Amino acid sequence: MAEQRGQHYYNSPYKFNGKELDEETGLYYYGARYFDPKVSIWLSVDPLAEKFPNVSPYNYCLQNPIRFIDPDGKAPKPPKLSGVTNIPNVMAGNNWIDYRTKAIKIVDGK
Repeated sequence: MAEQRGQHYYNSPYKFNGKELDEETGLYYYGARYFDPKVSIWLSVDPLAEKFPNVSPYNYCLQNPIRFIDPDGKAPKPPKLSGVTNIPNVMAGNNWIDYRTKAIKIVDGK
């Protein structure tokens, strides 16, 4: 597989998720456990698996990496939205999802 590199390519071990990629194994280390991006699973059981009894302790972000993050490899959580990113949505009248509550609500931008 060819790898395209720009003029200012920097070979950082920190990739899209901000975690260090181990070049030898191809795994990401999250502090609590290792993640294999090729098959999208953790290589060990979630240390907090009892909190999510209906979910496989090997999957990543409840199989929803668009909606959740897992910064330390322990438990998925919604990303924190800053007020600055919400202001343009409110001013434009757009609807946005408020992840700061336990239940997801669609908030009218008016």
